[in-house]
Amino acid sequence: MKKLKNVFLLGVGFLLSINGFSQNVREVATKINKAEQKGIAADYAYPESYVSQALSDKFKLANFGKSKSKSGFSVYSAVTWAEVAPSDKLDVYVKTSESKGNTSVIILLSRGYDNFMNATNDPQQMENLKTFLTNILADIETVALAKKIEAQLKVVKEAEDKAKSIQKDYESLKGQKEKIEKNMEQNLEAQKKAQSDIDAANAVLNELKAKLQK
Repeated sequence: MKKLKNVFLLGVGFLLSINGFSQNVREVATKINKAEQKGIAADYAYPESYVSQALSDKFKLANFGKSKSKSGFSVYSAVTWAEVAPSDKLDVYVKTSESKGNTSVIILLSRGYDNFMNATNDPQQMENLKTFLTNILADIETVALAKKIEAQLKVVKEAEDKAKSIQKDYESLKGQKEKIEKNMEQNLEAQKKAQSDIDAANAVLNELKAKLQK
């Protein structure tokens, strides 16, 4: 029961987070070809690379194809975007910019020939676009988590490589220790023999001295 309660609270927290974020999604005006056009913007507390990857993944699923650069925007021409404007052929204008680790996204929709959509004439499509920019937060968070996992895998590998290196050093030191201990044993035997040689030499010396005294 406690586990189910925790899952429920997490779900509620996520919904509240999404609902809170949706207030950040807004209509904005921007210039294209010296004319002011309306689009939808959102800000995300993530690096631009994370946001761009999430957008790129979504656009690939929608079969947008390659984009072209125009007026500072990446433009996907004559595409069908089922979740935003299923009945239209669209030119989708996308711009991302990063400041202090936060990323802003602006998306404009056009039916071609600079026939841009806006909330007054195309309310449903613009609301769908707002929903898209709200929901993609989860995809961005997934990208961020994947990046963290990737980085942590590197940390784990570095730790494992270090442990292997230390173990290798230990085996090397162990081999050196065994060699040193063997050399020490041989040295002790050599010392015993040297002392035996000294004793034998002294014995002969004492015998010679004894004969001299006679």
